[in-house]
Amino acid sequence: MVLVALLYDGVQALIDLISAGTIGWLTNPFISFWSFLTFFFWFKLKGLSFMRPNKALTMGGSYFLEVVPLLNSLPTITLSVVIMLGITYAEDVAGIISPEAAKALGVALGNFKKGDLTNPL
Repeated sequence: MVLVALLYDGVQALIDLISAGTIGWLTNPFISFWSFLTFFFWFKLKGLSFMRPNKALTMGGSYFLEVVPLLNSLPTITLSVVIMLGITYAEDVAGIISPEAAKALGVALGNFKKGDLTNPL
């Protein structure tokens, strides 16, 4: 995913570099829209939802930054994909630990801070 995002960002930057921004302001919004659709469907195929505010703001914010001429040369598509993957990974890691295990871990860490190493729970 990151390599495809780098490809989209690289094509946009190359168009802006070659044309000094004159052709880029016409073509880059279409490339941005296509990249948004690509990653939206790609994440949907992986079973990820955009219904959480942090994910919607990440992808939506990068799309709106990509529409602004010359700002679309920045790697915002790649950054948003990396952030989305990080959010998803963090949610997966947090979902592995059950609430009971998290509570027991909190109690054990609380006892450890107090210096009571004999009774971890």
